[in-house]
Amino acid sequence: MVVLVHGIASASISMWPLSWHLRKNGFETECFGYPSCRQTIQFHGRRFAGFLEKLHQTQRCESINIVAHSLGGIVTRSAIADHGLPFINRIVTLATPHKGSATAAWLTSHGLGFIKTLAEISDAGDSFVNGLCEIESFEVGAITASYDFVVGPKSSAMRSVSDHIKVFSGHNGLLVRPKVGRYVTSFLKTGKFQVV
Repeated sequence: MVVLVHGIASASISMWPLSWHLRKNGFETECFGYPSCRQTIQFHGRRFAGFLEKLHQTQRCESINIVAHSLGGIVTRSAIADHGLPFINRIVTLATPHKGSATAAWLTSHGLGFIKTLAEISDAGDSFVNGLCEIESFEVGAITASYDFVVGPKSSAMRSVSDHIKVFSGHNGLLVRPKVGRYVTSFLKTGKFQVV
């Protein structure tokens, strides 16, 4: 089972191309949708943890993999930090601002400060994301976009990742590139981004 989580100002439909690719390669998929511009990351993390626990119990999934784009990766980290979720197998983050986003900081200071999640993923030293513990108990693969003006390559790296790869793409382009689908599939199956 693979649960896909979208990014900020987006919806589950943005994850459908990856979902289709994963289904074609033998995975069952579910998408977690949330109103990303309302509430806080911790609020969304609690809801996501509840969604995963219910899925684990009702679908009798031995383990669950997660593929998260941008803010979705931080929501995932928050859910794990607060709830543990030992049934998670592997996680792939796509252009996730693990170290915060300078673009989010700029947008927050230029009129969009009312969007709580945007301020929480800024690269300010005291932002929520910079106080969040890293994921160390699961295998995590991080995919970075080479020309991402939203989340720079240094921001999307995390010290505790199992594997990290850069793909020629923009921030949202990662969601529709067939090569990314193949990388995600290989990581979920082997724990490594195999050459595709």
